[in-house]
Amino acid sequence: MNARIDPLWIEPLAEHLIKRSYSEPHWEKKQGAVMAFEQVSLYGLPIVTKRKVNFKAIEPKTCRDIFIREGLVNGDSYIKESFLIENQKLVASIEALEQKARRKDFLIDEQQLVDFYLDKIPESAVCQRSFLAWWKKAKKENAKLLNFTEDFLLNKSSDEVSLKEYPDTWQQNNLTLPLTYHFSPGDIDDGVSVIIPVALLNQCHADGFDWLIPKHCVMI
Repeated sequence: MNARIDPLWIEPLAEHLIKRSYSEPHWEKKQGAVMAFEQVSLYGLPIVTKRKVNFKAIEPKTCRDIFIREGLVNGDSYIKESFLIENQKLVASIEALEQKARRKDFLIDEQQLVDFYLDKIPESAVCQRSFLAWWKKAKKENAKLLNFTEDFLLNKSSDEVSLKEYPDTWQQNNLTLPLTYHFSPGDIDDGVSVIIPVALLNQCHADGFDWLIPKHCVMI
């Protein structure tokens, strides 16, 4: 006799015979953890093909690496601790220097940022929850333990980009207009742009703007 069977019934009954494999470990901000897909098979026959599971009990080292890279270095988390906010601001300031100087070698590479955290965060911190549990105690002893410094982040001296050569504002008579820098050859806003509020547009004149290469003088 033959009868239909739900493959999921097999899993608890044949626990000693089934094989489990995992693929595609990835960071999920909503979960605050590294998730992966589990496949369960019996004698080569897939019973479960792609079940999402928390990966921390399977490969905690991989979870720690992914959490630090995505959750801390790339900021893809709900962590609002002051060290992370300050680090992100400092990295952004170095990236702004790169835009001004039209270079991409001021900021150290991503792996060095990951290694910074790996060196200071214990192996038990493999997700957002376990990290915050550790940090709650650790910051009482040293609140600056995880803070970047400008010297650490810079490959080149920031003195190479001076305010005289790359000012933050454009002065025209009594008007002080902000400047923005964008390094992306081929883009319409590649170079330096002057930001002119519409309300001040009739007070500006062309004198001075002709010092720049026309394609780089953008008035908004």
